[in-house]
Amino acid sequence: MAALTQTISANVNSDGVTFSFNQFNPALGTLNSVTFAILSSVDSNYFSVMNGNNSSIVVESPRDYLSVYDNQGSNSNYYGNDVPLVTTPVTVPVGYTLAGNTSQNFSLIPKSLIGSNAVITDLTSYSNLYTGTGNVTFDVVIAPNVTISGGLPTFDMSTVTNTTTLQLTYTYSTKVARLLSNGVYFTNTYFDEVTYTSNKVATTAMYSREFDEVTINGGNIAKRETNNGKVLISGYFDEVSGIV
Repeated sequence: MAALTQTISANVNSDGVTFSFNQFNPALGTLNSVTFAILSSVDSNYFSVMNGNNSSIVVESPRDYLSVYDNQGSNSNYYGNDVPLVTTPVTVPVGYTLAGNTSQNFSLIPKSLIGSNAVITDLTSYSNLYTGTGNVTFDVVIAPNVTISGGLPTFDMSTVTNTTTLQLTYTYSTKVARLLSNGVYFTNTYFDEVTYTSNKVATTAMYSREFDEVTINGGNIAKRETNNGKVLISGYFDEVSGIV
């Protein structure tokens, strides 16, 4: 059993960012499982509030939530809950009073939007959507907000920085060789007539006492193995093209 893991980190904003992963190439073998994970999603940096009125305002309850959209139609959409953000100056649990005609930047203490554990989804039942030579994509969006009472406030959350890390893992059974009906024998390793005196298939090489593409060439039997450790084929041995 082998595993192929792709991990992507990107900065995310309220406009959304698309994460693109490679599909599982069936030339590698037989796909056994697909696992998707949101490993982390952390807010940082700051947001700003401007009070354009003479009277004071109260800034409180800054928050954000994460959404991940699975563009394949498999079952991994994630809709997070509002996560309170911790700031300097402090806005929770008591709001921050901002005097009239002033502005204030609120620095964010880095905060996870998914808690302390990764969000993991088993997508094995959708393996057909993840198999091929193209890409699979996930859209990630954040929605930072803040509550302000009184005055004539404006605020800018576009400076909130979020870094999200997604991971897609395929486990599969390795395929090292393929035989066509016309006797052409492909491998993505190589044919070794030195190491062993018997027939053996491994993930690193194809072993035999002798690989014979002459004796039964052109015959009706594509491949035959003998008791004395020979492999005979009616076509030819190909360790250049890979498994096609």
